[in-house]
Amino acid sequence: MKRILVVDDNKEDCMLLKRILSGYEIVTAYSGGEALELLSRQGPDLVLFDYLMPGMTGLTLLDEVNKRDENLKCIMITGMDTVSLATEAFKKGVLDFIVKPYDRVVLKHIVDKAIQYVDMLKENKRMAAQSQAEQENYRVQLEQEVRIRTEDAIKAQQRAEKANRAKSEFLANISHELRTPMHGILSFAKFGRDRIGKVDEKKLYEYFYEIHTCGQRLMKLLDELLDLSKLEAGKMTYEFKNFKLSLIVKNVLSEIQSLTQEKAIRINFQAPSLDDYVFMDQDKITQVVRNLLSNAIKFSPKSKAIAVDIRLEDDRVILSISDEGMGIPEDELEDVFDAFVQSSRSKTGAGGTGLGLSISKNIIRDHKGKIWAEANPSGGTIFRLSLESSQKK
Repeated sequence: MKRILVVDDNKEDCMLLKRILSGYEIVTAYSGGEALELLSRQGPDLVLFDYLMPGMTGLTLLDEVNKRDENLKCIMITGMDTVSLATEAFKKGVLDFIVKPYDRVVLKHIVDKAIQYVDMLKENKRMAAQSQAEQENYRVQLEQEVRIRTEDAIKAQQRAEKANRAKSEFLANISHELRTPMHGILSFAKFGRDRIGKVDEKKLYEYFYEIHTCGQRLMKLLDELLDLSKLEAGKMTYEFKNFKLSLIVKNVLSEIQSLTQEKAIRINFQAPSLDDYVFMDQDKITQVVRNLLSNAIKFSPKSKAIAVDIRLEDDRVILSISDEGMGIPEDELEDVFDAFVQSSRSKTGAGGTGLGLSISKNIIRDHKGKIWAEANPSGGTIFRLSLESSQKK
């Protein structure tokens, strides 16, 4: 069981965190000095600490923790929601910064991801040590054998570093993506609570509307994380039936009409007069098509066009979505379908977790299909998916 050291002078907060993090072994300390005494004896995997404590502030405690174990990761939980404090904490190496009052589900998710990140760092360190030991053993062998083994180790290290960078970026991004709508919900809820009886119903409606919008954004993010977890564990359930792919495209285009109008983007799609029935889970394929079209719109400049085409090739139905956006570098066309990975050109601060294409790839795989990306000769990117035709009207 992973061990977490919780440092807070408020015993009720310590007990609350202990209940929320019931799946972990929780060690509590009520001051910075007590926490430092426990560090060497308990050997925690993660430290959660408050900022305002008697005798020693959270930042001072963080400095002392870094001196004792630079590999030990920390998360600050504080009621002081200031940019300067957050900036100073991140400069000193905290993994995340959580503002009270916090949502229990969000806090548990952040801690789970932090523990996964810590485990990944330990595994990388173990792998690096193992690789070094193997190379030392192989050093006495034939030079050719050493050269081959060294090349393999370098490639493995590059893959590990790439995965490490992707997950690090994902952890930073997911924290922002979770906090932003949660801050919106809390802020507008506070506005409404403080202004009851002071503002008209129209203004209260606006507060509720913003809360609902932020909640939908948060739910979409959580749904993506749940979908990815189910897909990677092979536990996603499907309800297959014959359905026209062109009808799914029409329905999605109707859904996202407001997005295209907002950017004055033209969608060029002519429903094909062919048998494009596919044996599919309608909701899951709709999710894939929605993701591809939403991405095309998000990363296309205003007043551009997106071409959507459906055709038959032998016994396959091929859907192509071509945009005129920023495009994806040639060496990243396959990587963008990996979990936690985004194209270097799409990291524009437009939001998102980088999970959509990975989820789509897994859904299409479970349909015994294929999804891939190509460079658009006229600029932008072409996403294609191929599904087996059911040949049934």
